[in-house]
Amino acid sequence: MKLTEILLDEVILNISEIFGKIEESYQIDEEITNSKLKDLLDKADREIFPLFGITKEDTDKYVVVGSAFLYLFPKIVEKFNLKEIGDLDIIIPGKEQWKDLKKYLDAKGTWKKHEANWEEGIYRPDPTSKNPEIEVFDKWMPQKAKGEDLTKFKVSNSDEIMRNSVKRDGYNFMGLRDILSYKIELSRPEKEGELVKAYYNSRSEDEFIRTLLNIIGQNGA
Repeated sequence: MKLTEILLDEVILNISEIFGKIEESYQIDEEITNSKLKDLLDKADREIFPLFGITKEDTDKYVVVGSAFLYLFPKIVEKFNLKEIGDLDIIIPGKEQWKDLKKYLDAKGTWKKHEANWEEGIYRPDPTSKNPEIEVFDKWMPQKAKGEDLTKFKVSNSDEIMRNSVKRDGYNFMGLRDILSYKIELSRPEKEGELVKAYYNSRSEDEFIRTLLNIIGQNGA
């Protein structure tokens, strides 16, 4: 293991305490004001949750993962010029909910089109779409969402994400800690040296937070 990887592991362990400070500094919205995120969640209310036999109020049965939660921080979106949210990823871990989905697809006569994805723990309203607006997974595995080899990434598992999740405006979101940890992992190996240098050379906690969020912003949303 490279020295920078060892140091970055130490950084990730030590920065967990600053996530609360980020929320204080950038002020989270209690209600969803980002229009594209709101549109996607409204679509999930109509076209996703009912198929799984749940509603958005069943916050113990799902979590909106990926970067969606960042869009509840208008100052982060503005300051770091995050591109508009393009899609919504949702984790629904319960086996009963996936059985409900299968019953729905059977009743609609569309089961065969969705069977292969369902077996993989994936649901896309249009199974042939290359850029679906909403995807549902049975567990948090970035390689499922992105179609990339991310098997070496040290991301939080679904149980941890559910425990750390944050409820806003009636929805359950992946929390800031898990998002930033995931984004830091996405930055390997290109940004690992930059992250380590920023952590050890920053003159203040605030300066490191700004550097961290800049690197996250560069990584897209």
